[in-house]
Amino acid sequence: MNIRQALPILLAALCLPSIGAANDDSFIPADGADVGEQLFSLNVSGEPAEAWNTGWSFTFDNDVLARRDWDRDYTGGVSVELSGARASAYRFSAGHALEWINDKLDRNGTSEDLPSSNAIQFGVLMFTPEDFRNKVAQAGDRPYANLVFLSNSRFELDSGSRRAYQTSFTVGVLGSGFGEALQRAAHRVSASATPVGYGRQISDGGEFTARYSFSRQSLLRSRTGAQGRSFQLKYAVGGSVGYLTEGSGTIAVRWGTASSRWWEFAPTLNNYVPAPNPRMNGYNNRSRESYFWASATLRAKAYDAFLQGQFRSSRVTYANDDINQMVGELSIGWTVKLSRELTLSQSVHYQTQQVRRGVAARDHAWGSFSVARNF
Repeated sequence: MNIRQALPILLAALCLPSIGAANDDSFIPADGADVGEQLFSLNVSGEPAEAWNTGWSFTFDNDVLARRDWDRDYTGGVSVELSGARASAYRFSAGHALEWINDKLDRNGTSEDLPSSNAIQFGVLMFTPEDFRNKVAQAGDRPYANLVFLSNSRFELDSGSRRAYQTSFTVGVLGSGFGEALQRAAHRVSASATPVGYGRQISDGGEFTARYSFSRQSLLRSRTGAQGRSFQLKYAVGGSVGYLTEGSGTIAVRWGTASSRWWEFAPTLNNYVPAPNPRMNGYNNRSRESYFWASATLRAKAYDAFLQGQFRSSRVTYANDDINQMVGELSIGWTVKLSRELTLSQSVHYQTQQVRRGVAARDHAWGSFSVARNF
């Protein structure tokens, strides 16, 4: 066991006392009428401008959405997100832990005057080897793994609207039986073969884990042409410590009829199922839109619990030398707002190989579908 593997448990242990310590006076639901500089001035004066409920979203990831004959590696994920002041008010929320970490890192001290919003997300991620019909531990292939998680995220927009910051804190359980039960149920519905090797998964039986992440988005170029068609280019840098310890850089572009702000389009925050994407009341544009987007990400990976495990013994794991430290990802998608509140998005993601040798040394792709409701 090395320090990278201990980071998720240490991070979670430090933050446990602040999880669920709800403060009933920590939010004041706004009437949603404040926009632009008015919203910013409310934050400067110390009055929270965030509405209690600003929206929700549901996301479904599956490799079958990208290619019909693949059912391996990151095979699927499901998440539900709730945004608004409620995200930090729930007693089970990790928002207080996130605030505590940001305060220790001096993030809160530099961001109190920024318009901000919050979101909470519940989800599960599932990983399998290529031959999931085999109960035997498959050395050389991707190990079984699943994570059931709860994640809180805080979004902040600078006063010039050219940079946006986001921090997230995630707690979860590796190796529970929930991922297996969910995948088995999905395969029964689709009349597919049943995965039988979860008894050899990472941290089988359950192990607590955690992750803290930070990203900064910056707008590089924005142009609006005839008939409301626009083009936007931005980049993001970020990093995380925990069950995924890495740094990343992303370049992203979107083009089409886009009425939402540049920072509301956030594929740069993806790492498997999209990170929570808080919605800021007063900024949501009610116009319909339809646009295509693409992004390219380079990740410098230091530790991946889904491949290397944590404290609990796992039948199949990889040493750090067996994992590629640099991993590339390409994504392309289409987003359409069907009404003033309802948005749909479909995307495909490609990832270069994470393992250097053996059967698991392969590229991978998966698809994603999401539906979002803004208030």
